[in-house]
Amino acid sequence: MNGLPTAKLATFLVAGWLAQALASTDPDIDAGVAAYEAEDFETALERFDAAKERLGERPEVGFDRGLALLRLEKFDEARRAFERASEAEDDALRASAFYELGNLDFDAESYEPAVQRYIDALKANPLHANAKWNLELALQKKKKEQEEQEEEDEKEDGEEDEKEDGEE
Repeated sequence: MNGLPTAKLATFLVAGWLAQALASTDPDIDAGVAAYEAEDFETALERFDAAKERLGERPEVGFDRGLALLRLEKFDEARRAFERASEAEDDALRASAFYELGNLDFDAESYEPAVQRYIDALKANPLHANAKWNLELALQKKKKEQEEQEEEDEKEDGEEDEKEDGEE
């Protein structure tokens, strides 16, 4: 996974705006968002971590941290941050956290979990257009993966039948 696709960058910027709107009363969060927007992701993460130390495990801080961690390609840590954010009471934040978790699963070619995460995003926010789009993509990938597995299974079954016929 080298870098992030351009479409995801736009999503991250929108999601960053959402997190800023939800948590912009803190100077560390404001500084983190500014650093993120300037593409200084290390500094952004430092500022979000400082906010986390003072404010505790707030979902919006977890979401901000997840965005910075994602851009730093620290995917496991980003996943944990988004999982925390997915516990938010705010539907928009929860939907965005599930969406990002779905993207992590999708990028890892784990389509079944990605499908579920996108569905969770849509349950929190039925109008989440990117979740709808990515759900369709994940369903297509999952179907293709299942078809390929079935073909592989049939091929293996055919080879076993040939071996058995040759042994008789």
